Amino acid sequence: MTIAAGQEVVTVLLGPWSYWERQGFTVSRNQEISVTGSRAQGKDGSTYLFAQKLENKTVGGSLTLRADSGVPNWSRGRGGGDGAGQNINRGAGGGAGYRGGAMRGGGR
Repeated sequence: MTIAAGQEVVTVLLGPWSYWERQGFTVSRNQEISVTGSRAQGKDGSTYLFAQKLENKTVGGSLTLRADSGVPNWSRGRGGGDGAGQNINRGAGGGAGYRGGAMRGGGR
């Protein structure tokens, strides 16, 4: 998603489409939203934001995409089912079941 932040255009990285489909959280053009996340400058000179939480100020509601540690909620190993719907309108979870290590087979 691309948003205007003052005079700057920021590309917000929101995760896989399949995760969004399961959440029931929508954002439409020209709605006011608040995005919390980690900002990065790309090699192309563009500004990117790895979204942690979105709040729809126009219609209400929020969605947490990443834990405080930065682990995506759609990531495998978060414990308990597929994660669908468990973070809508809640703060970032404690990551129950997450064992660390972002690479498969690494760190064992």
